[in-house]
Amino acid sequence: MKPTGWLEYAKAMVPALFYLICYLLYIFSYNCFYAPNFEYWNIAMLVIPTFIGIVFVFPFIGLCHLIYVLFLFFGGNKKRVKPHLVSVLCSLVLTILSHGTIRLGYFPSL
Repeated sequence: MKPTGWLEYAKAMVPALFYLICYLLYIFSYNCFYAPNFEYWNIAMLVIPTFIGIVFVFPFIGLCHLIYVLFLFFGGNKKRVKPHLVSVLCSLVLTILSHGTIRLGYFPSL
């Protein structure tokens, strides 16, 4: 038997899930970028698009999602707020983690 409300959480977690996939792809392509003799250059070309996604795209999506949560909360639809708030908090944790990783040196110096 499925737990109640699992579909709401699944739909709300889509931005955070894509952010996690982009972050993991960034780490993987970064490691391939600095492989000896450019063995994995075709995978390493994903460093720059994923970097742009981490720095610009997903924080903007997270901000829009936060505005949507505030709209739901103050609009009176309290039932739908909790799944979206969990997703916004997961995106916030991923933003802090990814920007901390980038600041510590996980970025290509071209």
